[in-house]
Amino acid sequence: NHGFRTFEEFLSTLPSKRRNSIRRERRDASSQVEVRVVDGTFPGLAGYLADFYGSTAERYTGERGYVTPAFFEILCARWAHRVHSVLALDGTRVIAGTFNVQKGRRLYGRWWGCREERPFLHFEVALYRAIDACIENADCGASERCISRVCEPQFCAADSGCLAGRVCVGGQCAAAGGPQGCDSDLQCAAGE
Repeated sequence: NHGFRTFEEFLSTLPSKRRNSIRRERRDASSQVEVRVVDGTFPGLAGYLADFYGSTAERYTGERGYVTPAFFEILCARWAHRVHSVLALDGTRVIAGTFNVQKGRRLYGRWWGCREERPFLHFEVALYRAIDACIENADCGASERCISRVCEPQFCAADSGCLAGRVCVGGQCAAAGGPQGCDSDLQCAAGE
């Protein structure tokens, strides 16, 4: 967060065409579903997160992905205080979601998935609500793909501790955990 107090203030730094496009995307996505931001966990959250991750992995690779449902159970059990998720509800049905991990004032992640495709829902749930959270109380550690969509990426210097070509945000590598890598609990939970 470069000192923005509101999402609109953030948008004011973007070209007019991009600002208007994002406003329309947010309005259209929010008119279809209720979007809830959840800090912490609740019973069943790990199942939703595993399902959403698996559906996205399957869509792009034909397989359910390398991260197991047990990973999400461990994540929610050990890191309940760090889990930051965004869920989209159609009535009482959770149809999409993403999860991030918050450490200190940084927010990392953006693992997204959905049960039903809706126009612009991906951007609202996986990106714009995370930017809102960063503006409210954290700094982002977002993925290169999402940063390039709305922010100004900086590429890490070879001696910064990041892998060459990774995106930096606020001097930190945008990979989970920054240049130091993941916390040991997450690495163990992911089987690394």
